Amino acid sequence: MRIPPFAALLLGLGAASTSAAQPAPPRAPQPAPVGPVAHAAANPPASLDSVARGHYARYVGQYTLADSAGGPDTPLRVFEQGGGLSGQLRANAPTRLVPSGPDAFHPDAAPEFTLTFAVERGRAVAVTVRGPGVRLRGPRDARPAAAPTVTPAAAETPTGGALYAAVARLDSLLFDASYVRCDTAAVEALLADDVEFYHDLTGFHAGHQVRDDFRRLAANCPRAQGIARVLVPGSLRVYPIRDYGAVEAGEHRFVRRDGAPGGGARFVHLWRQQPDGRWRLARVLSFDHRPEAPEAASPAPASPAPAGAGPSGP
Repeated sequence: MRIPPFAALLLGLGAASTSAAQPAPPRAPQPAPVGPVAHAAANPPASLDSVARGHYARYVGQYTLADSAGGPDTPLRVFEQGGGLSGQLRANAPTRLVPSGPDAFHPDAAPEFTLTFAVERGRAVAVTVRGPGVRLRGPRDARPAAAPTVTPAAAETPTGGALYAAVARLDSLLFDASYVRCDTAAVEALLADDVEFYHDLTGFHAGHQVRDDFRRLAANCPRAQGIARVLVPGSLRVYPIRDYGAVEAGEHRFVRRDGAPGGGARFVHLWRQQPDGRWRLARVLSFDHRPEAPEAASPAPASPAPAGAGPSGP
């Protein structure tokens, strides 16, 4: 049973006063613990109450996380901030770490993920990050933790900066996978489990419907049909969403190799950044679809495509 801090304090005072009134008989010397018992005695797990009182020093440091699936290493900084413990993956915005068990925490914005620290001699030596489909583990670095490295806001604009470059690359990966390579697995790796797609002409699709749409698109590959997606130069804008990710807005054209009229549309993509640093496409808005020439709408592909993923695009 979890005892609130104030209750634990009262219980401790009660035990102390009882001991003072009725001193316990002297105990015979006990042999020093050895093996696992000695390890446990030297490294008691931090209780929620002790963490609540600010005993964070054992966790502070920099860790290098390895992806069990073979992905690139991920740096994690853990530091004290505002009287609590915070974590920062790569150069992302720091997030508060909430105590959830002995030597365990969860990110405030993502309670489905858990960080569990391995502690030796009162100091964390490694951390494991677990969540849906994610398991990262890594040692604590020998060097002290660096200060949080959030990119200055002044360096980030809707058309430039690290966030813009990251989302522009995601945009390229998405349409290369769906329109050029027609690689369903690569597309699905970019989609959030709860992805939603809103299209002004074909309506609303969600989850498995969106995935089924992209499978049909791959089966009738746009590249093989002579259709290419072209991002309108200068149209892409990227804006941060605090404690979530980023929103991307732009305009694109869908052109035909045979010179037949294509189409254009505007789009908004909402990208969610997971606690492990990876990005997933959560929401798609595709609207303002129009042919490039009046009375010259392009013929649709022979088989169904994702909502709007034919010549007029997603």
